[in-house]
Amino acid sequence: MGNKYLILLFLASFYLQNLAAQKLAPDFTATDTKGNVHRLYDDYLSQNKIVVVHLFFVNCPPCNQIARNVEKVYQNFGAGKDKVQFLEFSIMAGDSNADIEGYKSKHDLTFPSFGYAGKSDDVFSKYTDPDVGSYSGTPHFTIVKPDGTYVYDVLFANLASELELAVADIKGPPTNNITINYATVTNGLPDQSAFYLRSKSDSTYKKLVVSDTTSGLRIKYPSEQYPQTQEPYISYESSTTVNPAKIDVNDLVSMRRHILRLRELEGVGLITGDVTQDGKIDVSDIVEVRKVILRLQTKWSSGAQAYVMVPSELPIEVDEAGGKQIEFNPVIAILGNVFE
Repeated sequence: MGNKYLILLFLASFYLQNLAAQKLAPDFTATDTKGNVHRLYDDYLSQNKIVVVHLFFVNCPPCNQIARNVEKVYQNFGAGKDKVQFLEFSIMAGDSNADIEGYKSKHDLTFPSFGYAGKSDDVFSKYTDPDVGSYSGTPHFTIVKPDGTYVYDVLFANLASELELAVADIKGPPTNNITINYATVTNGLPDQSAFYLRSKSDSTYKKLVVSDTTSGLRIKYPSEQYPQTQEPYISYESSTTVNPAKIDVNDLVSMRRHILRLRELEGVGLITGDVTQDGKIDVSDIVEVRKVILRLQTKWSSGAQAYVMVPSELPIEVDEAGGKQIEFNPVIAILGNVFE
């Protein structure tokens, strides 16, 4: 009977520990001593980063004793540029931003630091709450993982090893293989042109796609080189001028026949014949093409590119489980050239 009771106690203890391990770290927004705002979940965890929450105060003897070694660990894990970021918060209302900057200068610390002026008191209150963990004083370290779970009150002697375990647990988003086999009227891509990975929902997202062959692209998405974004697609941009040698009377004849319904253009020709970019081929397009043939202009009046991709965008529909093979076969065509 006694053994059964001990087993039940052990199982209950294990269950409670597991429950604690599933708790999520309290979120916070704080402003560092340099005026930069930091949001735990939005700025770090959502970016697949680990955050070390370090509680200290300027006149804390053990904090001063280990400060330079804390910086060494920070540097060893990428100094905030890799998978780990350190954020230290003073627990003392009397520690002004100037005091904290002096402390940082004294120990050559480079990671962000926060005082009460930047809401470090809010972080201190949240991370010493009994529901979060059993707080034992400064220096204090909590390792917060990208999924929000955390390791509480880590001894400094164990900080590096605990971080190594946390980093090893990080899993990047599942990767899909994307192949773009493009056809061109030139040998390879024209000069001053490139493919880009872009986002429909984020106009600032723009990643150059590097070609690894003369007629194709091979990329892994999402990946470190091409981070995950919403509504991704491939675009093509060309800044080269119009080459009159690639457009001639045959194109004018084909466009006239199309307008007169004698022989309508199809496929790529419908796109490349619309040099005015108004959604149709008419006399205004013929006027533009004639100006190019006569060397009167080297750019389209509409501002359109000399070379275009058909279709103009390649939307990427990824598989959340990863491993999907996505293949595109666009054509890089010359605007104004409908005959070739």
